[in-house]
Amino acid sequence: MSQFVNLIAASRIAHIGLYFWVMPALTLLVGLIAIISPTSIASAPLFVIGWTMIVYGAVEMLNAIKIYQLQRFVERNSNKMPTTTTQDTANDTDETEKNK
Repeated sequence: MSQFVNLIAASRIAHIGLYFWVMPALTLLVGLIAIISPTSIASAPLFVIGWTMIVYGAVEMLNAIKIYQLQRFVERNSNKMPTTTTQDTANDTDETEKNK
């Protein structure tokens, strides 16, 4: 669930690809199957749980990298945007009126 929360937060900043949504959904699906119908994985529960944990870790790492890159991109672009203060705007308006 935390992966979905992180992806929702990141999607407010930028577009998140389909792969980043599919992998956490598959991990959640395997977890639900293990809880609802444990007999379906009874032949190799440690195998299934082990691979699911590996996939979860890899997806969590990819999501963290993607979110970190998005944050850096937003920070770099927000620093490039010029900021004007109210005083600067007032001075510009006064100069425009004087030139008329």
